Amino acid sequence: MIKLLFGGLLSYVPIVNFLVFGYFWKLATEVKKSKSPSFPQWTDWPKLFTDGCYMVLICIFFVGAPLTLGWILTELLYGLSGGYLGTLSEIPRSLAIFVAPMMGAIGTYLYLGTPDWSIFFDIRNVDVAKIKKLILKSWKSLVVPSLAFLALLYVGGWALYGFGFFLGGTIFLTHALLVFTSLEK
Repeated sequence: MIKLLFGGLLSYVPIVNFLVFGYFWKLATEVKKSKSPSFPQWTDWPKLFTDGCYMVLICIFFVGAPLTLGWILTELLYGLSGGYLGTLSEIPRSLAIFVAPMMGAIGTYLYLGTPDWSIFFDIRNVDVAKIKKLILKSWKSLVVPSLAFLALLYVGGWALYGFGFFLGGTIFLTHALLVFTSLEK
C-alpha cells in the first residue's frame, strides 16, 4: 500500500515522475523473469531514473505514434467533412486512446532485456511482425483491463491522476506482460 501511495505521489512531479516509469520498468522486468506479480522495492534511485528515461522513450514511440495518428485522422475527418460528421469524426482518436495502453505494454515487452539504448533509435529494430502477432493474439485479454485503466484515469480526473496512473499502470502492465509471456509458450 505504501509503495502505491509513494508512486502515486511521485507521478505528480515533473521529471521526478521518471522514477515512476523506472519503477514500471523494474516491475516489468521482475514480472517477465518470475512470471508472477509482485511490487518491487523503491531502491536504486539513479537506476530507476535512467530506466524511467528509457521507458519514456518507449512510451513516446509506442503510445505517441497511435495517439498522433488518431488525432491527425480525426482532424482530417472533421475538416474534410466540414464538421458534418460531428462526433463520428472522433472515432479514430477514441480508438487510438483505447489502443494506447496496449501499445505501451507491447513496447515495454519487446524492449525488456535490451541492454543498449541505441537499439531503440534504429527503426529497423522494430519487429512489426511480432507487434502484429501480440496485438492479434492478446487483444481479447486486454480489452477490459485497458478500459479499466482508462476509466481509472478518467474517474480520478486531474485531482487523483497520479494515483490512478500509478495504480492502473502497475495493474495493467503486470496483466499485459503475463498475457504476453503466456503467448510466447
